Amino acid sequence: METKKQTSPLLLPHAEDLLASVGKESNKTLASYRTSLINFQGFAWNKKLAPVNQPLATVSITESVLADYFTWLQQQKYSNATIRLYLTVAMQYMNWLEASHALAKNVNTAAMSFLLDKKIGGRKQRIKPARRGSDTAIGLLFGYYPKKLGELDRESSDYEAQQLICLRNHALLLTLYSTAGRAAEVAALDRHRIAEGNATQVKVLGKGKKQRMVILTDEAQKAIRDYLSERGDKHTGVFVSHGPRGNGGQLTTQSIWRIVHEASVEVFGTNARGKPKKTFGAHAFRHQRAQDLADEGMPMESIQAYLGHESIETTRSTYAPKTPTHVTEDQIATYGLTTEDLIKRAEKKKRATQKDEE
Repeated sequence: METKKQTSPLLLPHAEDLLASVGKESNKTLASYRTSLINFQGFAWNKKLAPVNQPLATVSITESVLADYFTWLQQQKYSNATIRLYLTVAMQYMNWLEASHALAKNVNTAAMSFLLDKKIGGRKQRIKPARRGSDTAIGLLFGYYPKKLGELDRESSDYEAQQLICLRNHALLLTLYSTAGRAAEVAALDRHRIAEGNATQVKVLGKGKKQRMVILTDEAQKAIRDYLSERGDKHTGVFVSHGPRGNGGQLTTQSIWRIVHEASVEVFGTNARGKPKKTFGAHAFRHQRAQDLADEGMPMESIQAYLGHESIETTRSTYAPKTPTHVTEDQIATYGLTTEDLIKRAEKKKRATQKDEE
């Protein structure tokens, strides 16, 4: 295996122009682009396409460069997700060079794409993203906050605040699962849009600042109504803070992840070193919801529409966003599992695991 050459970062010609074109994206996106371009320069040095510590001359780029880059990335043992990112940015860089007339006259990006696709294989089969993980044990989290609520001391001075926190967190977990929403989408929900917990469909601003519709199950709506009815305030956010600081402020994505993590620790415990035996993040509900719907037989096209995914790589994902939301809603009612189903399944798995360990 070839080793990655350790040299100081050096950007490719015109790379700064390309980065400036994506400058309005998040800092994380910009950093990913910069790392990708630096990595491509490292590939050029490693393959002797340019002298070490000298920028790659754009006129020396051939039509096979992306196919060769793919082979090199595989040799470096990069993950499929990283390979996809690096190739995407490299292709954008080539498009930028072509538009700037910086490539040699006999070189074009159409040929680059053809040779790359030929090397990768049909449907990019050799760089498929890793399958998202799911774990049915997550179902045990749905029983945690109702149980904790029942154990609260009603005579305690902070009973009302603790009651609200339990009701809020239970509604939050159900909403994360019900909508398969990202933490940021759920954090941004407001009372007006969900009609105080009576709305089945809610429009949210999703990834890439694109609007999409999420669907709330009856269970999630009821949990939200139970929570909001106890609040007695006029704060517009659905999920807000009830602590001494920032009382009434909408939960941040970090707060949502912390709530899920803390519930995981309480439910699954810690090992001798004090580390969680099993922990989940807010995004785990999204993965589990999608997996459950797929396992129950919901058409994949409808699941893709439900998740708000977009991709130009397959016909299926091209047509999925056109699925009417009322059709998706009916299918979710048909294929979706109830909280009781999820808890029973998780408990059954837990008993089987304990029996195997005995």
